[in-house]
Amino acid sequence: SEYFESYSNERILEFSKYLKSNVKLIRLELEDAKHAMRIFSRVNNRGLVLDDSDLIKNFLFQGVSDSEFDALAQHWNSAANLLDGSRLKRTKNMDFLLKLKAGIMTGKSISTNNLFGTFAPTRKVDPTKSELNDGAQLDTPQKVKEFALSLPANAKMIKQLSLNTVEQLEGYDDWSYFAYIRKVVQHFEVLLAGAHFTEEAYRNLNRIVQDRMVLAVLSKTVKEFERNIHPWAHNVSKLDPNPTKDELFAAAIESGAYEELDTLFETAFIRISALRYTTQSHQEVMRYLLARASKIYQEKFDAIETPMKSYMRTSGKSEDKPGFDLDHIFPSNPSKFEQFNKPDNWNEMKPEEQVIFENKYVHSLGNLALLHPKDNREQSDALPWDSKKQENYRNSELYLNRLISGNYSTLSKSSQEITDSLHLNEMPSALSWSSNEIDLRAKVIWNLIKTDISESLGTK
Repeated sequence: SEYFESYSNERILEFSKYLKSNVKLIRLELEDAKHAMRIFSRVNNRGLVLDDSDLIKNFLFQGVSDSEFDALAQHWNSAANLLDGSRLKRTKNMDFLLKLKAGIMTGKSISTNNLFGTFAPTRKVDPTKSELNDGAQLDTPQKVKEFALSLPANAKMIKQLSLNTVEQLEGYDDWSYFAYIRKVVQHFEVLLAGAHFTEEAYRNLNRIVQDRMVLAVLSKTVKEFERNIHPWAHNVSKLDPNPTKDELFAAAIESGAYEELDTLFETAFIRISALRYTTQSHQEVMRYLLARASKIYQEKFDAIETPMKSYMRTSGKSEDKPGFDLDHIFPSNPSKFEQFNKPDNWNEMKPEEQVIFENKYVHSLGNLALLHPKDNREQSDALPWDSKKQENYRNSELYLNRLISGNYSTLSKSSQEITDSLHLNEMPSALSWSSNEIDLRAKVIWNLIKTDISESLGTK
């Protein structure tokens, strides 16, 4: 009232006339709440687009008291603020979190446009009961309260998953690293579903989920895998806080996540064989495959584990910084290709076929190794069998590289037994280097990783 007293009656009357002529109040009576969502998803009172999560929030919380609304809205806002600190654009909004929770609750794929119907009842019958839409989950005020209270913790986990800093995994996690660098998020739903697990159980779940995601990415079947994500998350959500590994495996198997694994491994290797160093987007995946293979073998000997990110680190232009270069075992310099051990039908190939052959083998996984930058610069364009290159591989800090030098016979008996158990005795020596050796090396590296993934999935 004090505010209006500062204005003259004429000014207030003028303002009143302005409101009458410029502000329109429209009341719409609709048969279904979904119709309201479609209308109000266009614009809110600030002229900004409303997303589905805003509408879900307002619809759900209208059934609680005013005091409860403020408290529950605070939880919602807290969750929204946490998500805003996520690393990935996709995970920054409430729609993403609600979609995950919808999948966990229903075991089904719920599109963003259908989120409203998943959570919200059609109309109230009495304060404690509602007539539901098909699949509506929050049918009582108590469920709405519990739902709101869970949001900040859920949002915190999504943020941590995006940053690879999950508390239950003690922060950084090696097995989450591939999904982190590839920026895939589909598997977050299963990991969120296991948020109630003990630390040990959650670590076990994470290893299974991450490796299944690795296989989906490498085989380029992420979209197909998404069909299994929702029932898998639903199954995980129903487990006790401390499930056994067998129970975790069963939850995955029941969802269909393990169907046709052999085919997926075969498809993944076909995709891996098509990776080329000359394609920038391929280099990260190739580095990961070499890093993981090196880590598996290295940890059979070293007492202290080295994080995956250390193998993945690049040194840039400095030889003094820790990290590894992607080294071509047979040099990438085109002038050196004359000395490559070519196939018998080389002279019968057309010039364009010869170029394809050269690119295929010189820039493929089997012809690459992680090497200390100083060694890489020293050997320059040395051929695989040259003494300097052989010396660098033989003395490499990565034991996997030492096998390139053909020093298997010089290993101790115990080291040979470890190498044999991993089938790394099949690793070809660079003393003789051709397309056959390159293909074989890629296959040995992949089989090492394949075995590791199979063990984590409980299928070996």
